[in-house]
Amino acid sequence: MRDFIDNDFRSTNVLNVDLGVANYDVQIGSDLIRKLVSDLLEDQSQTVVIIDSAVTNFVRDRCKNFDQLNIIELAAGKESKTFTTLTNIFSKMEQLNLSRNGKIIAIGGGVIGDVAGLAACLWYRGCELVHVPTTLLASVDSCLGGKTAINLDTTINAIGSYYHPSQIIIDTDFLENLPARELKSGLAEVIKYSVLGNEEITKMLNRYSYKEIIHYENLKQLISLCLMQKIKFVVGDVEESNKRLFLNLGHTIGHALEINSIINGKEMLRHGEGVALGLIAISKIAVKVGVLCQIEFQHIIRLVKKFGLRTNVSSHLFACDRHQLIEKCIESTFKDKKRTPQDLRLILPTSSVGPCKVYSTNSRELIQLGIEYVLENTE
Repeated sequence: MRDFIDNDFRSTNVLNVDLGVANYDVQIGSDLIRKLVSDLLEDQSQTVVIIDSAVTNFVRDRCKNFDQLNIIELAAGKESKTFTTLTNIFSKMEQLNLSRNGKIIAIGGGVIGDVAGLAACLWYRGCELVHVPTTLLASVDSCLGGKTAINLDTTINAIGSYYHPSQIIIDTDFLENLPARELKSGLAEVIKYSVLGNEEITKMLNRYSYKEIIHYENLKQLISLCLMQKIKFVVGDVEESNKRLFLNLGHTIGHALEINSIINGKEMLRHGEGVALGLIAISKIAVKVGVLCQIEFQHIIRLVKKFGLRTNVSSHLFACDRHQLIEKCIESTFKDKKRTPQDLRLILPTSSVGPCKVYSTNSRELIQLGIEYVLENTE
């Protein structure tokens, strides 16, 4: 990773990503959006910007003539991960007569990246894609690795593909303006990398408080460390047949909680909040099957609490009774994309600092144990 000094006198890290099937750079620094928009204006007819509506004004304030670009605004919630959203994007691209040499710029968090990535993959069998993550969660995880998807009914990421960007640009100015809830949601993925066994990330999480960890330089270092760790899991296994599976730590039950938290089209749980709950649920299962001791389990719980994430949640948040919610979450868990025809493949921690192991099971009782543990018993 190499550094240079930008106009704001803050270093910009440039990380090269070589996945074998794709090779591109990740830039991490301040005020990077301004140059990107300036470059896009030179050939705006063949560029579509798909942007989280919550950050449009932020970009508009910093980038002269931003509104001259072809802009599609989307809400950042899971309600945008649908066929309807995808077909609306295609209609706009058709109106613009965007060629296969065109370019899609995804400016937003994981939802925007997923939808824009799938659109780029499918348009004329593939046009150029640039990711500009604007959340901590997308910056440390979802922007890299090539996953694209939309949801179908109660199944998360049911329809998708693997499609890699030509570039990732992480402008940390977006992160400095995030609400605390969004930053904490992103830290859940950082905690995941620690539990997977990254020593440098673990040291930082142990050393710093929440307020210290979100300082510019610490945040930039965390992003670099997380992406470098993710590269190690993805190289040679882009399509998750082996080691990339471990990146799903906390996601199997976390996704089930997320999808069932959508009430009247609005999500009650952020992705990172679901991952944190899923991490604790899966750790409880790891204790039950004998691969994680109680002391290490408590270390994981303390780490989640330290950075302001929930360790349990009430069924009232999901607008249904506890028993009903447990059944719905069990059903959703058994739709997990990592399953085989016979079993779920759970990623279980063996300690609070790695490594993890794959554990195959078809036990509903075991899944219920983990889900019940993170649902408050208020009835």
